[in-house]
Amino acid sequence: MQLISSRTVLALILASSYCMLLSACSATKLHAGNNSTGIIATDIPENIANVQSANDSRLNMCTHELEALKTLDEGKFQQYNTELTNLTLSSRQYLAVKEGLGSDVNEIIMSKYQFQLSRLCFNVKYSLTSALIEQVGRDVKP
Repeated sequence: MQLISSRTVLALILASSYCMLLSACSATKLHAGNNSTGIIATDIPENIANVQSANDSRLNMCTHELEALKTLDEGKFQQYNTELTNLTLSSRQYLAVKEGLGSDVNEIIMSKYQFQLSRLCFNVKYSLTSALIEQVGRDVKP
C-alpha cells in the first residue's frame, strides 16, 4: 500500500515539473505556423503530453521492478523501498510549500527530485538484473 501512495506523490512531482515546463513554453513567444526554429506553437502541449506519458511509463516500470526485486533480494528491496519512502516524504513537504516559491527555486528542487528518482530507479534496475543473472548462473551448472 505504501508503494501506491509513493507512486502518486512522485507522479505529482513529475507532473508539476512538466507544468513548469509548459508555463515556460507558453511564456516564449511562438507564432502559429513555422518560425525560425521550425517549432509550431500548437506542437508544444502534445510534446509535453508525450514526455509526461513517457515518465509515467518509467515510474510504473520502476515500481514493477522494485516489486520483482522483493522476490529475489529482500535486503535490496527494503533498502530501495526505504529510499522511495524517504523521497516521497520529502517531496510531500516540498509540495506543501511549492506554490510560495519562485520558479527558479522550483526548477532546482524539481531537478533534484527527478535526479534522485532516476538514480533510485537505475539502482533498482541494476540490482534486479544482477539478481536475475546470479539466479540463472545458479540454475545452469555444467
